[in-house]
Amino acid sequence: DIYFANRGMSSNDALKHWQKVVNAFKLRVLVHLSNVADDGDLRVKELFSQVLSNPDQFPIMESLSDNLEVTYNPTYFPYPNNRANYGFDADRLNLSSTWVYFLASRNDLRVMRIAEPARGLGFSDTSFNAFQGAPSGQDLGIMTAGVGEKIYSLYNRKRFYDGFTGENTFIISYPEMCFNIAEAINRGWAEGDAQEWYERGIRADFEFYNIKDGENTIEFLAEDAIGLDKYVSYQYNYSIDNFLSQPSVAYEAGNRGLTKILVQKYLAFARNSGLEAYYQWRRTGIPFFDTGTGTGNSGNIPLRFQYPSKELSTNTANYNSAVQSQYGGSDDINAAMWLLGR
Repeated sequence: DIYFANRGMSSNDALKHWQKVVNAFKLRVLVHLSNVADDGDLRVKELFSQVLSNPDQFPIMESLSDNLEVTYNPTYFPYPNNRANYGFDADRLNLSSTWVYFLASRNDLRVMRIAEPARGLGFSDTSFNAFQGAPSGQDLGIMTAGVGEKIYSLYNRKRFYDGFTGENTFIISYPEMCFNIAEAINRGWAEGDAQEWYERGIRADFEFYNIKDGENTIEFLAEDAIGLDKYVSYQYNYSIDNFLSQPSVAYEAGNRGLTKILVQKYLAFARNSGLEAYYQWRRTGIPFFDTGTGTGNSGNIPLRFQYPSKELSTNTANYNSAVQSQYGGSDDINAAMWLLGR
């Protein structure tokens, strides 16, 4: 089911919410075109600035309550990772080192919401050093062995496997919109305070993960537990302001600031925004993903999807024309499409 996060609204409010979602989606599309932003026909910078400078005509999201989200139902539409498939779902193994590193190395409490400590590393459950993901290019057999040795963190059982509803999935979200605006201002497309929008995005994503200033309850599956009901609980005192002031997080102008925006946007995308994290990597190269045997495709992350096979069989002339004009006649998953500006 797809819902606005704020459901109890009048028809007029619902119309306003749709306007906000459409405008946030427009900003997403324009950011996707950053590598061809100087193309005069596309008017990327002009159209982005137009939205921000005309709030009456182009209302935008104001909080998480404006999100367009997928919600899950335990009877008809359970969360993909759930109590019934715990122990059988290979997705448990795929908590990547990139995601976990950017969280744990910055003392980001979100890592304790999404992951469990890798107890084979020898640290306490609430030490950020206890969280380590598997390299994304690693051979699956080696990764599985590392899981058995408890040197890799797996998804937090309490959050993702304890029931059947997991967490809502963002379709269009307020955190993403904040980071898109921060990126555009950093790039000089529009007037505004990039740092303010950057920090709004971070704070909103912390809110999504129920992380607040002061005491936070953290739960992990007990180390030797059988089943899903035996958890250990910790109280963790946290300061979001302290997090934001770290040199690795604090906003700064220029390319370093842009990189920080893109890293935080990736962290907000990583679990619950479809392929948006991949699209950002393809566009910007951020974040870096290691590659290897587990990547396949000769160790290369593909840059595009191939056309569906039925296009070749039922729309041959147009298929051939499109492939020839864009990719030199080869429907190659490693070829760069025009919007990448390559």
